[in-house]
Amino acid sequence: ECKVTCGANPAFYVESNPVGAEVVVDGKATGIMTPAVVVTTDKKAKKIDVELKKDGFADLQTELKVKGVEQKTVNLSMKANTM
Repeated sequence: ECKVTCGANPAFYVESNPVGAEVVVDGKATGIMTPAVVVTTDKKAKKIDVELKKDGFADLQTELKVKGVEQKTVNLSMKANTM
């Protein structure tokens, strides 16, 4: 379930630990930080590739499966760099 109105497009509310991670969708920078709403206008899409980036943490990549005009919340935890 989205915390904002997403209309008739598939959408994911992406939360991260820690907050403030840069959101990259399908390899393209979005300019938005978590928590964020990721919406696809391609209603035929079967998946969305999401990557989170934040200084001091390992990049996190995940694939979100799209089912119709589903709207849901995704919680992702990033691991701190050990260097």
